[in-house]
Amino acid sequence: MFGIGLPELVLIFIIALLVVGPQKLPELAKTLGRTLGEFKRVADEVKQTITAEMQEEMNRPYSPPKKEELPPTPVQEPQETKSPEQS
Repeated sequence: MFGIGLPELVLIFIIALLVVGPQKLPELAKTLGRTLGEFKRVADEVKQTITAEMQEEMNRPYSPPKKEELPPTPVQEPQETKSPEQS
């Protein structure tokens, strides 16, 4: 669980007990548990949605993109230019 062992959990509990107090600690733990449960539920829903979308995309038949036919580029005939000496 997040690389936290029993000694670390005990230390966190003691610090929480000192900061919050013994009266509010159970309420805080309940709220934290509900919040984590809700977060896990939402994360699972997002994961299922992404998986379903990916599966749908993978099952869709491949159709190559259509090439646009461009009109031919008009070719201009080279024009003779007069040099300053010819004027």
